[in-house]
Amino acid sequence: MDANSKNPEAQGCLPSFLRGLVRLLAGGGGGGGEADPGPHYPYDQKIYLLTKAERAFFGVLCQCIAPEQQIFSKVRLEDLIYVRKGTEERQGYRNRIKSRHIDFLICDKTYVRPLLAIELDDKSHNTQRAIKRDTFVDGALESAGLPLLRVGAARTYDASLLSRTIREHAKRY
Repeated sequence: MDANSKNPEAQGCLPSFLRGLVRLLAGGGGGGGEADPGPHYPYDQKIYLLTKAERAFFGVLCQCIAPEQQIFSKVRLEDLIYVRKGTEERQGYRNRIKSRHIDFLICDKTYVRPLLAIELDDKSHNTQRAIKRDTFVDGALESAGLPLLRVGAARTYDASLLSRTIREHAKRY
């Protein structure tokens, strides 16, 4: 060890610079005046991730999957499927999947590999726009080889029937 390594004052200006940077980022500023509050964004946090109907279904769904499986909710299509290279109008196809999501996704826990997409269909799926969207999602997932299960929203669900249906539809690797 040389003499400078024992003396913190002799280690150069880097530690001092880093402390000042941390103070600045933490809002301390260091300029004596008020810290700039930064940009203001027009966002508020949603209280719930799932609707009441989705939450009720999720509770039953949790009982229906195998211990080696995991449920994810509100997964973007673009995180599940991709547009094949060389596709004409590739960006247009990508735009159609990047802001859409599926309600639930069952994956294996070990590799987080998608096994089954699940859409909970309530009365909003009866509009012409929703029917067109659902038809697109059905075709896109089928083309990519990811099974999709559509479940009608209901007041109650038969857990044993749902378990069997999931086992029958889930992709096997």
